[in-house]
Amino acid sequence: MTNVELHKKLSANLQFISLFIALYENFEDYVLECPKQLFEGGPHIRDDQTDKIKEVQDKHKKEKELSLEYLKSSDYETLNEEIRDNVEVVANYDYTKITRNGFVRWLSPEYDKLILKREISINGKLVKKPLYNSIMFLVDNGAIQETDFHEFIKLRELRNELTHKMGHYIISGIEDWQREKFSNLVKLYVKVNNFWSVEFELSISGDDIPQGIEIDYSNAIDTELYNLLVAIDVLQGTEFAMTKKWLQPLIGLYTCIMLPVEENENGN
Repeated sequence: MTNVELHKKLSANLQFISLFIALYENFEDYVLECPKQLFEGGPHIRDDQTDKIKEVQDKHKKEKELSLEYLKSSDYETLNEEIRDNVEVVANYDYTKITRNGFVRWLSPEYDKLILKREISINGKLVKKPLYNSIMFLVDNGAIQETDFHEFIKLRELRNELTHKMGHYIISGIEDWQREKFSNLVKLYVKVNNFWSVEFELSISGDDIPQGIEIDYSNAIDTELYNLLVAIDVLQGTEFAMTKKWLQPLIGLYTCIMLPVEENENGN
């Protein structure tokens, strides 16, 4: 093998590993962000409006104090189980402030219950991990199947393997099953992104949705993922980008969705 051939081989191995890790990390961030967007509570306040932020924080503190007092009252035992659970969640929850795009929101008690405190079984062990709970939240809501959850665990294991043994795989090469896992990661990301883009983003886009054209919502993904897939296609020679005749950029309320569309009878 010549130096040029060796250089190409090693570069290709490094490129694959880098792209797999980048795609995985991007997917993980996306999965964690989905329930955060859904379970944001309270007003949308600019992060420089300190007085209003303090006002909301004081309100949350008062709600917690009232819930703690209610837990000790005789009326508490007369409530049904669901209401009692909600009171307990609020009583034991410290509102988490998050900042997004220069605005402050707070994560609700529901986020604490479903994402931060939930325990699920992984390989026979109960774990309490926001990432796994966020994935399971998507399973519970029909975005993906439980088999996808188990596949994600394998993808995470491969990401760790490639990260910690990068030097080994740069030299020894990438196996076919690892390339197949890369394809599985793309498919899982597209499935989750499509579900969230359609069921969440587009559901609040209102009049921003184009009229008079047939839209194939089964392939709707956001522009960040679309651009990432295009970059992967260019570098790896794959065809992951979801394209049809042409793409209509749909500017939604929160993000820009790439929608494959069909021309209508008028050719528009």
